[in-house]
Amino acid sequence: MKNRPFERPLGFEQPTVAPQTLSSAAIGRMASKAALLEAAASPKPGLVCPDNRGAHTDMEYADFVASAKALEPYFCACADVGLEKPSPDTMLELLRPHAIKAEQTMLAATGGVNTHKGIVFSLGLICAAQGSLAACPIEDSMTSARLLASTAAGYVQGIVARELAPLRSNPPARKLTAGEQLYLEHQVTGIRGEAEQGFPLALGAFGLLRRELPRLGLELALPHVLLHLMAETTDTNLLNRGGWDGLRFVQKQAAAVLQQGGMGTAEGRRAMLHLCDACAERRLSPGGSADLLALTIFFHLALPYSAS
Repeated sequence: MKNRPFERPLGFEQPTVAPQTLSSAAIGRMASKAALLEAAASPKPGLVCPDNRGAHTDMEYADFVASAKALEPYFCACADVGLEKPSPDTMLELLRPHAIKAEQTMLAATGGVNTHKGIVFSLGLICAAQGSLAACPIEDSMTSARLLASTAAGYVQGIVARELAPLRSNPPARKLTAGEQLYLEHQVTGIRGEAEQGFPLALGAFGLLRRELPRLGLELALPHVLLHLMAETTDTNLLNRGGWDGLRFVQKQAAAVLQQGGMGTAEGRRAMLHLCDACAERRLSPGGSADLLALTIFFHLALPYSAS
């Protein structure tokens, strides 16, 4: 993508004001749309976009579209579980069979490509929380987002202590996942830690998105918000691909692009494209930041918004 001009992607209509009561079908549709909008956002350093594969050689934009659409029934199922209002400490086990099936569905839709495994966990939790809160009165959007995130956090309290901490003294016989290996090597808790803390990075990104929308519009605001997430997130995808040097490189460069105005200035947009090239050359892909952007978009779609 060297020397290509900046182009705005198409299809980023503003959502209408969300209803106060959402069915599981509506929640599932919004979650699927959030995944679709994240995939369609461009430019995204190192990540798959409609016009390039970023740092990836094994997947393309069509895979993300197929995956996001195929996962809609899963998101609906998570919302249905939430609607039943089970005890929070049983929610994770109730969702787990749906998540296992969802991963199989994703791989079938993409021909074996792992496009959305991260948001199967995180966005599934948020859909369950949205289902449990569907009939609750909505206050201001930021308060509602915090309630949604804290409800989801309640489903996974203690997950780091249960699933990650024991790995140091009692590693399993099976092959460790990338997240488990990174915890052992670097004590990074990844998306489990983010969920247990109530998704603070996604909440911060949501507030930023709402502030930037009047100035940038959705198609520019999404990559702009992604830059902030890249600069702030201890992204396990980057750690896995490039170690601490790769992570720090992306964090520093994303912050530098923002200092030049990010997506709000011509200089910042040029710097963004240079960062896209640099990430592709180094095979660095901030997939954890992309997953948090998908959560941010879901908050935006699910909670009331007026552009006026």
